[in-house]
Order: sequence, then structure tokens, then C-alpha cells
Amino acid sequence: MASIDREDCRRIRQVLEDLAPNYTQLPATRGRSMEEAARISRELDLPRRKPESVNSSISNLAALMHYAENEELIPKSPARGLMLPITRRKKDRRNPFSVEQLGRIFGPASPLYRPATPLEDRNGRFWVPLLSLWSGMRLNECCQLMIGDVRYMREIPVIVIAEDTQGGGDEADAKRVKTEAGERFVPVHPELERLGFLRHWQAMKEAGRPRLFPDLRPGATGYYSEPFSLWFGRYLKGPAVAAYTRKTTFHSLRHNYRDALRDTEMSGEMVRALGGWAGGGSTSDDYGSGFTPERLYGAIKAVRYEGLDLSHLYLP
Repeated sequence: MASIDREDCRRIRQVLEDLAPNYTQLPATRGRSMEEAARISRELDLPRRKPESVNSSISNLAALMHYAENEELIPKSPARGLMLPITRRKKDRRNPFSVEQLGRIFGPASPLYRPATPLEDRNGRFWVPLLSLWSGMRLNECCQLMIGDVRYMREIPVIVIAEDTQGGGDEADAKRVKTEAGERFVPVHPELERLGFLRHWQAMKEAGRPRLFPDLRPGATGYYSEPFSLWFGRYLKGPAVAAYTRKTTFHSLRHNYRDALRDTEMSGEMVRALGGWAGGGSTSDDYGSGFTPERLYGAIKAVRYEGLDLSHLYLP
């Protein structure tokens, strides 16, 4: 670990920036080392990876070096501050869903959210959009949840959203969060309780399932969010839902959540704690900027969406 310096980390970032997204499948780069593939990708002017993709790998590198620093294996992490800036033109930014769109997505006419849907039929596709709407969780954060990520803290049911530092042989088992600020816990919203989320968790736990949503499968990249995102896009476009617009995607649910937090007029620090947004708060070591589970639960109970009625999905 001590032999890895700042220049090595910069070189890693440059290779990741130069690599074509599908370099392992292209005839010109298949079978090449990453550095060779990056050089060929650059020389042939192949499409480049998006900054978000590069940052995902850099985040993993930074987490490893940060761990080494904490364990005093190295004096200082050489991987700090290497994330690429993400800039989007205003016209390209996603919008929150309108109340009408939310009604189409989660309403009784939706093929996925029909009235009196039994608990055993409420699978990952049922729960993941609801989790994002009521907890602000990102798509991959929802999809990758393990049974142990749901627990009680001082009698408050919470979802712990943290990067898996244990590793493992299967790339699909390596959990990711977007940033250090994304490592947090968020209380289970009362609406999710009314919908039976904790009962689903208990059922999976009693069945010995390691994953909260065992029906979900990872994509070719190892991310569970990849196939889910493609499915959700088709779901929005389906005639029974018809809620698709060019500026609304799954991530729009997180925009809805942030707007709902704003409407409660809670402090910026509390908003960051409940949403995992970076800036101004303390790091993930404090789990939600140091707020207690009781305080966060009291705050999240105020989140609501005027005009959205989910009572047809309540379990007796």
C-alpha cells in the first residue's frame, strides 16, 4: 500500500477516463490490458466513459486508501480529491414527477400497484420505486440492500446505506454508494410501514434470504440498477401507466423526495442527513451528521406528497 503514490492514482484516473465503456468486447481492445486498451481507445477516438462511471471506480479506490490510512498502514491517502466534476446543462437536468405522474405510477390502474396486492407478490420491482420516493435512496442503493441493512436502532426501524467494506469474490456482491456523504441511515417512513415493507423484510429474513429483493439480478456491469433502470423506463412508457416524459426517469423520485424535504422547512443539515447529499455536513462516520434515530424519524414523518393516495395498497 505504501508504494502507491499520488501519481499512481492520477494515472489510474487517466486510464479510466480514456477507456471505451465496452473495451472488453471491442475487437481493437479485447484481451488487452487496461492501459493498452486505454491507449488504443484514445488513438482511435472511441467513445469515452462518462464522468459518473469514472468516479464510481475512483470512489472505490479512495475507500480502500482511506481504510489503509485509518488502519495506519499509510500516513495519508493519495486518492483524495480525484473525483471528476459532474456538469450538466440546465436543460438536461431531470425533473421531479408531477402529482399526476405519481398517481399513474403508483395508482390502482397501474399493473404493478393494483389494490390488495398480496405481500408475497410485492417483489423488488414493487418496493424499489416506493423506497426511493419515501427515503430518497438512489436506485442502486435500493437494489443492493441486504437483510442486515434493515434493523432497529433504539427501537426505530432504519435502513443503513453503507458501502460494503468486506469485499468478496463476486463483483455483484460489492455494494456501492455514490459518495462518502451517501453513507448514512434513514428511518423507515410510516407510509412504508403501512404498505408492509417491514413485513416483507421479516418474511425474507425468516426465509433465510441474504438479499432483501432476491428477485433482482445484476447487469453485465455488476450493478443491480442497470437492468432495473431499463425495466422502469419501459414501465413508464407502457399504455397502462403512460407517465414517461423526456426529463423524468427513476432518479426523478429522488427529486420528488428532496422537494418534499424542502416543503417541511427543515434545516439544510437535516436534509443532507436524510438524503445523503454532500456538502456542509460531517462524514459518514457520524451516520447522518450525528442526528439520533428518534430525531431523524420525527423529521421524516413530515415528508408527504399532497394528492398522492396509496391507501389501496395498505395491508390489514
